[in-house]
Amino acid sequence: MSKITCEFCDIKFGSREYSKHLIDCICEKEKNNSGYLIEFTSKSPITKKKYFIYAIFGLYCTFEDINLFLREEWCDCCQHLSTFDVIILENNKKLKVMDIDFDINISIFENAEKFIYEYDMGTPTIVEFKIIKKLNSNISDSKIDIIFQNKPHILKCECNNNAKYTYLDTLLCDECYDDIDCEEQIDILVNSPRTGICGYEGKTINL
Repeated sequence: MSKITCEFCDIKFGSREYSKHLIDCICEKEKNNSGYLIEFTSKSPITKKKYFIYAIFGLYCTFEDINLFLREEWCDCCQHLSTFDVIILENNKKLKVMDIDFDINISIFENAEKFIYEYDMGTPTIVEFKIIKKLNSNISDSKIDIIFQNKPHILKCECNNNAKYTYLDTLLCDECYDDIDCEEQIDILVNSPRTGICGYEGKTINL
């Protein structure tokens, strides 16, 4: 079984152990910070890969702060609409609170099971996120800090070369790119679950 090296402590773990360790390691690393440590995850319908970001938001952050963050980091292509739902536990039953007001402070739902963000109703990108830990130090800082993000995935074209582009739902390498006539439908792969959707350009090229 291949091992994964933790970015923070350089210890190697199996893939099943790594996720839990990473959260523990981040919490220890950021114990002197203040705010909500939040884990964002999303799976791309095109690459079939999972993408994740761990970030700290100020204790007074709103759903609009998170909306703007996700648009900037992962989603925004054509200024589509977006929504939030919250899964809460009430009387040992999971309930969904739908269409949350963006002006609400996230602290109201700090004990929620998880949050669901949907960007673009036509070709949606779904992001699930949860509060991992509430950090309470003497530091009062409202800025958003990205603590950790997945590295760009190494993806393969059908010919088994490294993919660099998407064409509709297909991954393409440089050679296969040259065989496609309709260049306006070809997008560069980026480190985002929205890669290849609605002409999304993103910020990080997956070379």
